[in-house]
Amino acid sequence: MSIPTPPAEPTAQDAPASSASNPKQKRMLVLATTAVGALLVGGVAGWGVTASQMAPQITELQKDNKDVSSDLAKMTKLHDQLAEEQDQVISEYTDKLADLTTDEAAVQAREDAVKAREDKVAIVEASSFSAGVLMVGTDVAPGVYRTSGVSDCYYAWKRGTGSGADIIDNNIADGTATVTLKQGDVFESSSRCGTWTKIG
Repeated sequence: MSIPTPPAEPTAQDAPASSASNPKQKRMLVLATTAVGALLVGGVAGWGVTASQMAPQITELQKDNKDVSSDLAKMTKLHDQLAEEQDQVISEYTDKLADLTTDEAAVQAREDAVKAREDKVAIVEASSFSAGVLMVGTDVAPGVYRTSGVSDCYYAWKRGTGSGADIIDNNIADGTATVTLKQGDVFESSSRCGTWTKIG
C-alpha cells in the first residue's frame, strides 16, 4: 500500500507580501495557519504519519505567526511614536506662529506711535503757517512770527478752539504784522494775513 504524499509546506514566497502590515491580513494568516495545522493533524491517519512527526511543521508555523504578530506590534508602536512627534512639532509651530503674530503686532504699534510723534514734531517745528485756529505747541511751535504785504489782516488770541470761544486780544494789520506766540496759546489768523513765517 502506497503512502499518499503530504501536501507541500507553505513557503515565505506563498504568503502575501504585506501580511504583516494589515491587521485583517494578519488575522487571515492566523486562520490559515490554524487550518493548515488542523489539516495536517487530521490527515495523518490517511497518510500513515503521526501527529508527533508533524509537530515540527506546526511549531514552525506557530513561530512564523508569532513573528508576524511581533512585527505588527513594533510597527504599531513606531506609528504611535511618529504620531506623537508630529503632534509635538505642530504644537511647537503653532506656538511660534502665535508668538510671531504677537511680536508683529507690537512692532506695528511701536511704528505707528513713532510715526505719530514724528508727524507731531514736524508740525510743531514748522517754520510757517497760514489761516486757521492753531494751538501753539501742538499745531505750531512757540516763537516770533511775521507776515508782510497784507491788508485788513485780522488775528486774535482766544480762550479755546471752538467757534464761541472768548477773545483775549485781537488786531487788524496792514503792511507788516509781528506776533509772539507762547506755549498753550490759541491763535486765530484770517486768510487776509497770508503766511506767517517764524523769525525767532
